[in-house]
Amino acid sequence: MYFTARALTPQELAQLHADPQLSARLIAELPDDEAMGLDLHKHWDTVRWVLTAASSPGADLAAVIIGGTPLGPDLGYGPARLFEPAQVQDLAAALHEHPTESLRPHFDVTALRAREVYPQIWNEDPEELWAETASYLDEMHEFFTRAAAAGHGFVCAIT
Repeated sequence: MYFTARALTPQELAQLHADPQLSARLIAELPDDEAMGLDLHKHWDTVRWVLTAASSPGADLAAVIIGGTPLGPDLGYGPARLFEPAQVQDLAAALHEHPTESLRPHFDVTALRAREVYPQIWNEDPEELWAETASYLDEMHEFFTRAAAAGHGFVCAIT
């Protein structure tokens, strides 16, 4: 299971609203501009776990992974999920309040193992696992910062 997201220009967003079936193609064909895409590979569930643990009451940071509006065909683990530009702005602001290093205390290998959080690699060196997770969190922060600044929406899926 892999998590992939793609920032959407206003034109792409309008096309997707007109034809939700485009979600499958948009996810499968990430743009040449790497800044427009985000791939958390198999670490999406770990990122979700850490963000959930760090969320304050009433603010679920894990929405970046499992939120949005479902649309289009089932892509393997459900349909793609669409985030409008205003939602991207809100999520970017919320993530800005939680820089990667501030999330370190929420990365608990014992809890991840006990809850069978995907990708279930929790017998490896915890510091190396945190370093890998932190790199995905950094990429995610950068993706949201760029998308929010550009006024983009995004579409994501777990495939």
